[in-house]
Amino acid sequence: MNSPKILVVAIVLFLINSILGNDCELKCGRRPDSQQRIMGGDISDEAKWPWVFELKGWNSCGEQFCTAQLI
Repeated sequence: MNSPKILVVAIVLFLINSILGNDCELKCGRRPDSQQRIMGGDISDEAKWPWVFELKGWNSCGEQFCTAQLI
């Protein structure tokens, strides 16, 4: 029967993944190079126009956007 072998392989792979620290947990933070103006305007007008800073989640397995926030 192949069921016990598959279970053992799955457990071993899980343990290796845990030991090596392949952390796929989502972590959210600012992505500073994605700044955009909400309503246009001159880039030198920093005080007059609100900026949008996107938050992104990153991990060793990929990237995922979380939300947007006005600052």
